[in-house]
Amino acid sequence: MAGEIAREFRKSEADLAHAQAQAHLGSWTLDVKTSEMTWSAETYRLLKLEGMPAPPRYEMFLEHITSHHKTERLRLLTTKL
Repeated sequence: MAGEIAREFRKSEADLAHAQAQAHLGSWTLDVKTSEMTWSAETYRLLKLEGMPAPPRYEMFLEHITSHHKTERLRLLTTKL
């Protein structure tokens, strides 16, 4: 049973990665206490940071998005915090 759940999880992850690559959409999570982020493979590709040795940081993310998106992201973060 655990093996079947693990297989289903891996398939779901692979399906998500494929969908993101096809749509050119990435996903990410942010730990607001540490500014550490987790990026999907497509996020790395979109930001042209594939093979980056260090874990992504929020500040790095902001440097790579347009000023319009940066303003919107900061507004949303400020609203949610």
